[in-house]
Amino acid sequence: MVVTPDHQDALFCHVDEVPQSFARDTEPTIMDPKTRMDTSYVDRKNDIDEVLNGFLTDPQLEKLINIDHLGIAEHSLGGYTARAMVGGWPGWADLRFNAALLLSP
Repeated sequence: MVVTPDHQDALFCHVDEVPQSFARDTEPTIMDPKTRMDTSYVDRKNDIDEVLNGFLTDPQLEKLINIDHLGIAEHSLGGYTARAMVGGWPGWADLRFNAALLLSP
């Protein structure tokens, strides 16, 4: 099973066929990793938490998910998100994930 949130800042990738308009002046540029901190792009962490928790608490879907075999895979800024969620930022670490595939983080 593969699930993914539709991040607010994913301007070119959306599941509802409605292009996003998004302006973020408060976040550091993704091109300078030294400026990022655990409060950067925290909405992405919240998106992952919300989707995963939703699936794990759904009476029909929870039966299909093996909580002992959860992985996360993301690309670009998503790779940054995945890295943070598996311990790159201790405050973001989600111990339910036991594998990560980081594509061009």
